[in-house]
Amino acid sequence: MPLTVRPSLFSSFHSLKDVLRIFEVVPSDRTAVARTDEQDRITETSLMILIPNLGATITLILGCLGLLFPDRVSELLGIRGEGPLGKSELRATYGGFFLCLGAGCLATQSDTVFMVAGSAWWGAAIARSISLFVDNSRSWKNLLGLVIEATIGAMLLIGAFRII
Repeated sequence: MPLTVRPSLFSSFHSLKDVLRIFEVVPSDRTAVARTDEQDRITETSLMILIPNLGATITLILGCLGLLFPDRVSELLGIRGEGPLGKSELRATYGGFFLCLGAGCLATQSDTVFMVAGSAWWGAAIARSISLFVDNSRSWKNLLGLVIEATIGAMLLIGAFRII
């Protein structure tokens, strides 16, 4: 018995593409939407990886600057590291600490390490906020420091808390 196709079945189709969609040879619009959703998930995941790593990289770079240029950092921050002990303290605190904090995040890629680093930055931002009022230290440098600390802290915490 020969295979026959009833004309009424295919009368609403305008092209071969419409016919092939029935047999799933050509992806339907629903599949295209699913791909778009998948691409959105990939983009969100990429941002959850990129943003915290950018925060860690900034932390690492600031640490390198503190380690290599303690006099310049002390000048920028408005603090003095007098004598060898003062310069050593600047290198250790603004250099080695931040360098290793950023490097630890980048090396481990651990949510916990990113949370600790982000919390440390936010701790600095909170302490600076308190200082703005208690010490009456409202200057553009201090406000800029607050914004930078809060931003880097947020960048480090975004991926760990899946905020995006």
